[in-house]
Amino acid sequence: GFRSMCDLGVLHPASTLPGLLSVSLVAMKAVAVPAGRLVLRLVEAAPPLLAQRLGAGLRAASEHLAAAPTAKVSGDNSWRFATLCEAYTEHLTDTRQLRDQFLSAAVGEMLSLASDDTGSCDSRAVLLRGELVAGLLLRLPLRREAELVRLLQSALQFMSLRAAPLVTESGDS
Repeated sequence: GFRSMCDLGVLHPASTLPGLLSVSLVAMKAVAVPAGRLVLRLVEAAPPLLAQRLGAGLRAASEHLAAAPTAKVSGDNSWRFATLCEAYTEHLTDTRQLRDQFLSAAVGEMLSLASDDTGSCDSRAVLLRGELVAGLLLRLPLRREAELVRLLQSALQFMSLRAAPLVTESGDS
């Protein structure tokens, strides 16, 4: 199915993956689960795409959630992250490099929240993107100490970019 659609030029995995990631993260469970299966098939065929298109998928998901007035990420919604966790576990196991690229992409999304570039974005969408990234990072089945160390270093970097200036400002007043 997918391969023939790709061969015909009807479906391009790199452009399709962010939309499918978004649906698997924010849609109702009845829609998110089949979308997740499509994500897994695309990632199985081209594992590097997951890290390359993760940011676009998370941004699209947060924008969709922000458009729904009552949508939220928190609570018992672990199924939202099941597809990404399964893809991380099943399809990024061949090399350490693929897992590191995925973690770098997820951490990059978190660190981008600390940048000044988010000022022009919808604050609710930025907050929801932070919740999605944090929810994903909390649920990832880490297999090596180095992965945990990477996440802890990134958390410290985030805190130094975001919290340290606030503490310094409040100490000056």
